[in-house]
Amino acid sequence: MTDRPHAQPAKQQPERTKPAGRFLSSWLMLIAIAGSLLAVDLISKSLAFQHIADEPVVIDRSRMLADDPRNPQYFPIRPHDSIVIIPHALDLKLVTNRGAVFGIGPGRRWFFAGFTVVALLAAVGMFAGWTTRREHVAHLGVALILAGGLGNLYDRIAFGCVRDFLHMLPTTKLFPWIFNIADSILLIGIGLLMIHFWRKDRQTARHSEQDASTT
Repeated sequence: MTDRPHAQPAKQQPERTKPAGRFLSSWLMLIAIAGSLLAVDLISKSLAFQHIADEPVVIDRSRMLADDPRNPQYFPIRPHDSIVIIPHALDLKLVTNRGAVFGIGPGRRWFFAGFTVVALLAAVGMFAGWTTRREHVAHLGVALILAGGLGNLYDRIAFGCVRDFLHMLPTTKLFPWIFNIADSILLIGIGLLMIHFWRKDRQTARHSEQDASTT
């Protein structure tokens, strides 16, 4: 009777290549960054709508939702002077945005709310399954997207519109839009993810070239 050869133990996947979603520390870091930035966004909006105009602005959600965003009749913000933060570069001025980022698509608030929920779930799935523990640029990008998306989603649900107050280059026509911190960090997060995937594609291509040259 001959002994059967012992099966070779399966090689364990190195920790550096395991998905980030398997590590509690990665989740805690993501939640901490996203939660902190979300708090900054919501607090900044609250302070802006209390202090930038001559009197605090209170938004009636029911009237905002009942109004026609393409031909609005409800204007909760009275005319007010902008507050100059950086001359010719940054002013503070209140507006209510009934569309998406920079006022795109007014009248489709629920479409944008649903799209935001799907995008946030996709971002979490990307973090949990498609990034590794050490891909910190991607993790930061996902955290920024979560914070920005949740900040504006909260506004759409709580107020029926998004509260904006930042106006860049106010004395020119180069940037006519008024936005908020959530918009800014959302776009930065998308940019970080684009940089991450570009670098990852280059690294993969470089490894493929090295493998081809050694065969």
